[in-house]
Amino acid sequence: MYAARVTEKHAETTIKKAQPSEALRKPSERPLDHDPESLAGPKGTFSKAIMWDSYSLIIAGRRTAIFSAEFHPWRLPNPALWKDVLQRIKDAGFNTVSTYTHWGLIQSESNPASIDLKGINDLDYFLRICQQVGLFVILRPGPYINAETTAGGMAPWVVNLPDELRTNGTSWSVSFKLYLHAIAETAKIHQLSYESENRTVSGGSLIMLQAENEYHPGGKRDAYMRDIVSSLKAWGITVPISYNDADRERGFLDIVDLYGIDSYPQEFDCSRPEVWKPVKDDYNSYHEHTNPTQPLMIPEFQGGAYDPFEGSGYQACRELTNEKFIRVFVQDAWSQKKFPSFVLSFGVFSLQMVYGGTNWGAIAMPDVYTSYDYGASLTESRQLTPKHSEYRLHGIFIRSLPEFSRADLINRGEDHCVVKTWACPEKVGLSDGIGEEKKGDAAAWVSELFNSHAQTRFYVVRHTNSSDHSCVKARLRIKTLHGPMTIPQDHREGIAIAGRDSRIVVVDKTLGSGIRLRYSTASIFLAAQIGDKDVLVLYGAENEYVEGQFDSPDQLPLRVIREDDEEEISSKSKINFSRQDGGKSLAFNFRISASQARRNDPMTATKIRHGDKDLLLLIVSTDDAYAMHAPVVRYGDRDDAFGSFWDLGSNETVLVHGPPFVRNAVARLENLYLEGQTSEDTVVLILAPSKIDRVLWNGREISGIFRTKLGIFIGLLPGPSRGVIDFEPPNLENLTWKYRDSLYEVTDPAFDDWDWTEAIKTSSDNPFWKSTEISTQGWVLFADEYGYHGNNILWRGSFYDEIATGFEVRLQGGHHFAFSVWLNNVTLGSAFAGGGRSTAEKIFMFPEGALKPDGKNIITILQDSMGLNQEDGPRAIGNRKPTRKKFHEATKLPRGIISYHLVDACQSTSITWKVAGNHMGEKGPDRVRTYLNEGGLLAERKGWHLPGYDDTDWEKRSPTQAIHTTTEEGAGVGFFRVTFNLSLPEDHDVALGILFPSQGKSKGNYRAQIYVNGWQMGKRISTKGPQTYFPLQNGILNHQGENTIALSLWGFEGPKENKRLEGPLKILVEARNRGKSIDDYRLDAPSYSDLR
Repeated sequence: MYAARVTEKHAETTIKKAQPSEALRKPSERPLDHDPESLAGPKGTFSKAIMWDSYSLIIAGRRTAIFSAEFHPWRLPNPALWKDVLQRIKDAGFNTVSTYTHWGLIQSESNPASIDLKGINDLDYFLRICQQVGLFVILRPGPYINAETTAGGMAPWVVNLPDELRTNGTSWSVSFKLYLHAIAETAKIHQLSYESENRTVSGGSLIMLQAENEYHPGGKRDAYMRDIVSSLKAWGITVPISYNDADRERGFLDIVDLYGIDSYPQEFDCSRPEVWKPVKDDYNSYHEHTNPTQPLMIPEFQGGAYDPFEGSGYQACRELTNEKFIRVFVQDAWSQKKFPSFVLSFGVFSLQMVYGGTNWGAIAMPDVYTSYDYGASLTESRQLTPKHSEYRLHGIFIRSLPEFSRADLINRGEDHCVVKTWACPEKVGLSDGIGEEKKGDAAAWVSELFNSHAQTRFYVVRHTNSSDHSCVKARLRIKTLHGPMTIPQDHREGIAIAGRDSRIVVVDKTLGSGIRLRYSTASIFLAAQIGDKDVLVLYGAENEYVEGQFDSPDQLPLRVIREDDEEEISSKSKINFSRQDGGKSLAFNFRISASQARRNDPMTATKIRHGDKDLLLLIVSTDDAYAMHAPVVRYGDRDDAFGSFWDLGSNETVLVHGPPFVRNAVARLENLYLEGQTSEDTVVLILAPSKIDRVLWNGREISGIFRTKLGIFIGLLPGPSRGVIDFEPPNLENLTWKYRDSLYEVTDPAFDDWDWTEAIKTSSDNPFWKSTEISTQGWVLFADEYGYHGNNILWRGSFYDEIATGFEVRLQGGHHFAFSVWLNNVTLGSAFAGGGRSTAEKIFMFPEGALKPDGKNIITILQDSMGLNQEDGPRAIGNRKPTRKKFHEATKLPRGIISYHLVDACQSTSITWKVAGNHMGEKGPDRVRTYLNEGGLLAERKGWHLPGYDDTDWEKRSPTQAIHTTTEEGAGVGFFRVTFNLSLPEDHDVALGILFPSQGKSKGNYRAQIYVNGWQMGKRISTKGPQTYFPLQNGILNHQGENTIALSLWGFEGPKENKRLEGPLKILVEARNRGKSIDDYRLDAPSYSDLR
């Protein structure tokens, strides 16, 4: 017997770094549904761990549906939260996580000694906890990943290489192999291994590795891909190596093991979320003409959309790709082949993104802002949305119906199987016949799939026009093992398809008790054995009429049983039953009441007996199905590295209704340990094996728990504590802010730039150096050439001239960048990139008296680098598409000064330049936050943003007061700091964030950066928007101690509104949850005394 209190550490068996020779688990003994001799596998290896046929992957001898979620752990820069996200992914029904690694964060300079796979890049830890949680892994290390990140994830210093990137050039090959070899050394330890003779599994849960991403075939690019694949295999990668083709160019088919395609049906315009583009109906045709012997694989299927500066905001993106989008577009994709699952016959179906995260520091590409929420099912602050629950319905459906993995498309179309359609009455499911029948305009599109092995059919029903907001009812003519029939059998009723919705009707599904479900117009959430119980969970919309029929597999009749084990009289049941064929068939119908989701007994439960076996039938509303979980049960008394996996683990589940999130389920003897979170006091219903007589939640007894005669536990889970409910975050307006000028380069006449980098290079391997648009008196003034790859860059030019009257200059910094110019201590002005261009230019005339005719003059330029371009084809300076065939790589578009000219100056006058970026550039000492965290502002170089800096003698000044500038109308930079303490309980998960005072765009013209305990967690461009709220993750913000928030404010010339915040910053509470989210991983970010 175990004690009642069980911590997360004890609730799961800690997995050591798995070794390939360590045999750990035999897969389930489910009969094979494939011929092992007919399978294909990875080239150049004898491994049989991952095989495939034209339907799906075969993992460790089991046909497996890969339902995958994309998650980039480096966008959540606290590894102690990674497991929380992975467990949320697993709870949503996914069995796989797909992830990129980011070369730019891993290797700060060309020196291989700078490769760092710890902290935010701790790949070994990530792969270990994926296995602990029970998720397969698809690893996508690039070297190029795209992902809306600077340089597409490549190390920024590669822009200085002489070779064309992503080809077989020598300097590029040497560079990427250093990085990729380090990835392979870690990855190979975590590959899944399988001994087919004794059917044992060992190693880790890595099942696939993708080479490159979204590239183009041909010539030296093919040679480059061959080099990647052959190198990976030589370094010990035995799992399949795949490729993701964004443009359907059929590239690298003969080089990689598995080939897949992108699919983003709604693209990335979130401005009109109520309007959908049509469904894509060509997956099957393209697949059959490309790689028909492999399963159809979609490594990236749209699960959201990124949003640009001046965009509509991520709530609009979430609405565009909401739960209805998932039902319609995913289910339609599933139904286009002999493919079993969007994943099944899709060897891989991966949703991009399921958790987006944060573009902290300088990791964003130029077009996107700090938040990478993506409109995903998990918000940036890890909160759940209805779309996440919808994923769970799909994931558990796939797990419950493996027949779907071998179902072939029979036919599809507007009229296929449709008897008639008509408009729904005002309330879905009313049977009064109200509604106009649609004649000559088939409103329902039906796809029919058939699994000839199991004799199971699937009918996928949706609107013909996928964007139709109206509700339609349809009667279908289906095929069953008992012959054709029209459903619903009640001629007054139809299968209700709400606006922008879809439904899968399952026909002839054999359940564990032997009872066959002939059909049901309700959707299936779960069909499983829970201990000795056969359980079927059906769901539908409130007010919806559902019906179905069960068949006995033999001569024994089917009987409806009451809780007291006596036969039920059908007229007294909540479900209407009628016996047919001498009791060997049992028809049922039920109307899901409007109050079903809001009363204390959300399940309508009935027991159906066949001989000595029982089927427990549960019918719930869709809202209640959203509150249901079916976690894989792990046995805590077994040292089993695959115990959390379905098929490779226990193959047992429990049913939990109530809490928004169930983290895991562990069984020990007669005890069941559940972990999860609640946001309020929650009634929980738990259906567990009969041998379980005690259930604990987060290590504690459940209040008032009891067990019904149907075997369902009912109890009350506590919500957040009174202290957390009453918690009010610090009022930043009432705290003491400290202030200091951060532009000494302009405001201090004695400023010495002795430690700046001299910009004295006169040649560059960057192809843009040869552009005729470069005019810089022979100096290379590209910031990346001097090791500065993001955030704020400062240029300081010295010259002597008596007669110059102005300064004409052009800079490049990426879309939405800006720059300001000063002559000595006088503001000349600013310029802003616009119109989709990455450059800005302006002529600044010198004010009278600004030029020192008898001395040294200093031009200071502050620019922001908005990140390096992704590799999106040929580009010219300014990010223009060139008119000539000769082109340069977009990623190499330089950041810095493109041209300049002193107006009316002496012909012999030249300017000598220095440049400053982040402290020590590529060799920056902060190996935890990395060199991409900081920029070149004086405050950043001096470490004022870091915790532990002593600001005792700073001026007391609020960000709502204007920063100091040399003139009232001038531009400048100020820096603010404030400290406060938090004391939140560790067993709670409180989501906090910082809110700027205006919504969307501001009247004032400024650019701000938010630093939280040294981490740059937000950039705000006041005139661009749309982001004003910046989540602060637990562990970045210290929930149990002191915190330092710092704000840099770059105010442009003009009124005071440009040089101050229009109102106070506020810390908001986004969510209050009971249940710990942080694990034991320690990421000790250095303080000021460690780094300066």
